[in-house]
Amino acid sequence: MLYSTLGSFVILIFYPLIISAVPAPAVFRWIRANGPGPIPPGIMETLEIGGRWFYLVRFGIMGAFLAAWMKMYAIPMGAIGIPPKNWARSCELSAVALAFLVILRIVFQRLSPRTRLVLTAHGLSRGPVATWLYILVVGGITEEVWRALCLVAMQGTWNSYMSGVLLSSIAFAYANVAGLPGRVSGYLEEVVWEIILGVVLAGLFLTSGTVFVPYVSGLGFNIFNLYFIRRLLAHMAV
Repeated sequence: MLYSTLGSFVILIFYPLIISAVPAPAVFRWIRANGPGPIPPGIMETLEIGGRWFYLVRFGIMGAFLAAWMKMYAIPMGAIGIPPKNWARSCELSAVALAFLVILRIVFQRLSPRTRLVLTAHGLSRGPVATWLYILVVGGITEEVWRALCLVAMQGTWNSYMSGVLLSSIAFAYANVAGLPGRVSGYLEEVVWEIILGVVLAGLFLTSGTVFVPYVSGLGFNIFNLYFIRRLLAHMAV
């Protein structure tokens, strides 16, 4: 067996663990002084200033872990489709997938208007756009390599891509929404959305055979989401 069950489990939980359980230093100090629980919005905005750049520390840790994991199991870059075998097809599929995700997001938000409360509380609604773009570009690389390796590992361990798609999507959703207080109206709907997004991105990797497609389409979608959330917030403020 190329991949051990333990190895597959470790890579599966590492991403949500690093993203959700490793707070920025300022946030950690606040939690230590005030205890766990939702941080008041006014204080959170101040803490987020340094916390945004701490994402890069998390991504650095994640990147080092992924590189070590690939070396441990002798996984070549070709196993995750780097570089893509067909650049033209990969670009076309990325564009189609991006359009699909944008339309799906708009439809989902209209069908579930309660998610507006969650979206307007999202970190993307605050802070310099340039900072967020840098975070999205760098973070998307580690995120999609992690997802691809989860799928490869699950196939190697249990001979099942489906288990990899479902488990990685749940882990992805947890990492993205764990910081939101559960009492916020629309929270459960947003969890469902993140799982759907994870399934789509995993499906793109399996369909294309390269992380390039989910990375480009996911990055494009996140940039749209940045605009979408800020536009929604501005509209609600009128």
